[in-house]
Amino acid sequence: MFGHIFINRFKLLVRDRPTVFWTLVYPLALATFFCLAFSNLYGGDAFKSIPIAVVDNAEYRSDTVFQAALDSVSDANSASENPLFHVTVESREQADAGLKNNDIKGYILFDNGARVVVKSSDIDQTILKEFMDSYLQTASAYRTIAGVNPAALQSLASAGTRSYIENVTPAKAAVSNTLINYYALIAMAAMFGGFWGKKEVEDIQADLSPQGARMNLIPVHKMKAFGSSVCASIAVQFLSQLVLLAYMALALGVNFGTQLGCIVLTGFAGSVAGVAFGALVAVLVKGSANVRTAVMLCVSLGMSCLAGMMNSSVKYMVTQHVPILAYINPANLMTDAFYALYYYDTYTRFYTNIIILFGLAAVFFLVVCAATRRQKYANI
Repeated sequence: MFGHIFINRFKLLVRDRPTVFWTLVYPLALATFFCLAFSNLYGGDAFKSIPIAVVDNAEYRSDTVFQAALDSVSDANSASENPLFHVTVESREQADAGLKNNDIKGYILFDNGARVVVKSSDIDQTILKEFMDSYLQTASAYRTIAGVNPAALQSLASAGTRSYIENVTPAKAAVSNTLINYYALIAMAAMFGGFWGKKEVEDIQADLSPQGARMNLIPVHKMKAFGSSVCASIAVQFLSQLVLLAYMALALGVNFGTQLGCIVLTGFAGSVAGVAFGALVAVLVKGSANVRTAVMLCVSLGMSCLAGMMNSSVKYMVTQHVPILAYINPANLMTDAFYALYYYDTYTRFYTNIIILFGLAAVFFLVVCAATRRQKYANI
């Protein structure tokens, strides 16, 4: 009986073109638009060397230490991969003219000490000032140490070249600022599985659809038929998730990490939660089918936005300020599971999200069963 209902229900569902559009075609199209929007989002952010000048005079030429420090952060040093400054050595008149014509962002003048001359205050001028302040503070510290304990200069010089910071990536892949948006999109597609869950509830309740009226007349326990139909809906939604994941990973190049089994498990958990959520909405929301659809759609989109689909910072704000909302939002749990797979070496956070996701789905289904299993009708 289960196999018969499952197979025939599956065939019926895949022919439901409007629902297939919202659960598969629309997320595929939206993922494509995301790729087009994000592909060159950070392409224009490449740092360009800041054009500055140094006034050529006797005091500057005698300060070989400063010249070496400046060379280390300028394009004069071929070893510098991303030079901070493009430096030209000019007369005072040339530097003033270049500053006036915006050919340079500022210049360094040695006149009884070094100082920075700028025309306006912007990020480039701030970087130049911070460089000079750092150099002057370091030079002052060295002079003080040399006057108190000249022997310490040797050890200080060797310590100055030692690095105490090591860049360590918790996962094999590099961090991306757009992945949360893609993950939230997948979560939204999973929540759109609620269309299938809503349909299943409507099709077993005699007061909601003609199919429900016929279902209540057949000699099969309503919950058994409902369980078989829900499994078919989960299968259709899970198949949609697999197609979306494959398209995003293979065609769009979205990085999900290397744990294929866990990625598939996340898609399955999201599918179950999405179908369960739609069934819950169908049970709790009274009114026409259009009202239930509108409520389910609005809540699904709201959960996806809170999970970071529109702006990844929203997800972090919710997690920081309203953590309970992050743990009861299926879309956020699914997004966080993908993020944990991508970013962390351990599976603690991933399995925590998956367990909570299945737990929420179980609670949703229990509420649905409790609200529908003993419903009686005066007439059909």
